[in-house]
Amino acid sequence: MPFTLLAAGSNAFGQLGTGSLQDAHRFTPCVFGDYPPGTLPPNTQSILQLASGANHSLILLRRTGSDKPQNELWGAGDGSKGQLGPSRRNRALPSTSVFHPIDQVPDGYEITNIAAAWETSYIVFSQDGRDDILMSMGADDFGDLGVGGVKAQGSGKERLIHVVDLIAAIGSVARGTLKVAELVAGPHHIVARLDFVDLSGHVVQRLLGWGASRQGQLGVISRAVTSPVEIQLSQSWSRITQVSLGNQHTVFRHFDGSVTALGSNRRGQLNNISSLRAITAVQCTWNGTTAVASDDCTSLVSSSGTNEAGQLGHPCGEPGFAQVNLPLDDRLVGEIVCGSEHTLVVLKSIDGRDELWGWGWNEHGNLGTGDTSNVQTPIRLWPPVAGEGVADCDPIVSWAGCGTSWVLCTGKSSAFHVESAEDAPRGFCTPT
Repeated sequence: MPFTLLAAGSNAFGQLGTGSLQDAHRFTPCVFGDYPPGTLPPNTQSILQLASGANHSLILLRRTGSDKPQNELWGAGDGSKGQLGPSRRNRALPSTSVFHPIDQVPDGYEITNIAAAWETSYIVFSQDGRDDILMSMGADDFGDLGVGGVKAQGSGKERLIHVVDLIAAIGSVARGTLKVAELVAGPHHIVARLDFVDLSGHVVQRLLGWGASRQGQLGVISRAVTSPVEIQLSQSWSRITQVSLGNQHTVFRHFDGSVTALGSNRRGQLNNISSLRAITAVQCTWNGTTAVASDDCTSLVSSSGTNEAGQLGHPCGEPGFAQVNLPLDDRLVGEIVCGSEHTLVVLKSIDGRDELWGWGWNEHGNLGTGDTSNVQTPIRLWPPVAGEGVADCDPIVSWAGCGTSWVLCTGKSSAFHVESAEDAPRGFCTPT
């Protein structure tokens, strides 16, 4: 069954990849190169990851090649700081409103992980039996590149691609093959969850971070960290299985279902977070935290933090996590993602008709509702309530960024809505 990628929201630099520079107030087909809108490149098996910054987006595709499946990196939006690679940085028009391949793969390696900060991109390259390589490209605000500051790289020709030294930050550790299990970026701080695998298969986990840390979101207070440092949690903790970042806070989900956090609680984003139990997923907006507790039969979504634009999905009452009002009687949470200040959830139904729901900030139409009104409580976004022409396009996974949203569907709708070129909010959001 064919895949269709749709996008909505902020698009002043073409970061949605829809072939336009206008904000999309409804979910609109993405464009890859010269292929027809709404279609992925031929022989695409899946979208492995999608990452987006202020005005650029990265997509990691899994495609079948002539010999074997391979991963390919594509990008759209603003490349003026080098965040889409040297070829786009050196062009007279560095922005692109459709997705194009980014070819930066060393011989013998494969791209296995990507992330995007405000104007910076990160790519992880892997090869069996060798350490992973992490490359960064783009802006270095707050040390986002992770290379000690670009001025420390020496004079001469400007470097556009940097190798982040992960080994230097690790103290005594049972040395083995270094693998980047997870790489997550907020607007200006980055966390890498590393696994060292020895010859016997034993795994030692370490956490590294760099970038902004004025609020202690990396465990280091009142200064930016320009090179990776090891993150130390202040209490005994089980193995970390997921990391999520807000603007000034960092949340860790552990193997035992508990949650720990670092950084700012000025907006209540960490209120009573240590009391959460049996958590199966955690996501952060810039100033909020959303947690999911699920088993085989039920799901419960709760959130805490700022609520000026309906980001919590529930009336803000007593401080701390409160339940989001989703129709979960006969559904489970299949996927949950947070953008800058909005949230998307794929709800899986027992009858096989999955739906995309969402709530929160909608200034750029990023919830795909057709307007720019904020959404205070969860509503169904896809299939649209009207239902015209969408019977054959079921959402399976979603992503969210800075005023942007994406949904991958199976099947192909017979009638997509494509935004006209009429006036729409353009600009871009700014961290608060």
